Amino acid sequence: MLSEDLDIFFDLDEFAVEVTYLPDEAGSEPFAGIIDYDEFFDEQDFRGAVAEACRLTCPEVVTPDLSPGNPFEVNGKRYKYVRRLSGDGVIHELLLERDVRPTFK
Repeated sequence: MLSEDLDIFFDLDEFAVEVTYLPDEAGSEPFAGIIDYDEFFDEQDFRGAVAEACRLTCPEVVTPDLSPGNPFEVNGKRYKYVRRLSGDGVIHELLLERDVRPTFK
């Protein structure tokens, strides 16, 4: 029942975006997740100058065995798992971060 109620939120045509969890860099199947950038990105925060953070809400079953630094791909951008923010055994929220410092060639 609960998962059926949540299906609308994890619908790629509604609220969700395609996310890929890459625990071993070999790739995995994409899944639908909800991304929130506003809560963690603060331009006054020093980390905000070098990193972009977001909160990923997703079913726990699609992200087993998380370790800090595990890569995720969201909208073609590579993020790293930082920590779990909350969870109830069905859905959890994860803090993801990516380095946005300019690179020079």
